[in-house]
Amino acid sequence: MYSKNLKSDAFLILKAVMTKPIARFAPSWYVKQTALTGRGKDEDSSADIADYFFARVADDRLSGKTARYDVIISRAVLEHVDQLDATLLDIRQALRADGVSLRKVDLKSHGLEPYPPFDFLSWPTGLYRMTYSRKGLPNRRRVDKCQRAAGLATKKLRLVEVLDLEAVNAIRPHLASEFRDLEPSLLGWQRFWIEPTNSA
Repeated sequence: MYSKNLKSDAFLILKAVMTKPIARFAPSWYVKQTALTGRGKDEDSSADIADYFFARVADDRLSGKTARYDVIISRAVLEHVDQLDATLLDIRQALRADGVSLRKVDLKSHGLEPYPPFDFLSWPTGLYRMTYSRKGLPNRRRVDKCQRAAGLATKKLRLVEVLDLEAVNAIRPHLASEFRDLEPSLLGWQRFWIEPTNSA
């Protein structure tokens, strides 16, 4: 794990672990106190923000619709979803046979990195889940996992923003084990559009 200040980072971890139950069971109060929403600095009410991020992490918030929509578009949403495979299968099920799903994915840290870009990928997987899952914060799925999620094939993929290789190589030695084998050119992907096929 990358760190420049062990004492400060240890406090950050402790705080994140202790607030996780609050985020799960009292999301409106959690958002009001911490301002951690995963959606930037838009000036929405605490209740609106809480409903937004709670919808990303609650297991019972899938649509359950079947063959109802022609087009489903998500923009900077899927990186916040804990149950990603279930969400993508729900989207596929909700589309008509000739329907189209377009997704813009933002793989940045959304405010979690005090050090170099992507240092939030240096947290060990278990520790990251223990501290930040179910809070609407990034699920850390990289572009390779997004392409294969829910067993869906990719029809189109378009890169929007990428981190330069120098910055990628600076953080690469500190990455959690699950990210170390990813090609640097893919590791640096920050934003992209993806259109999957409608069949597994």
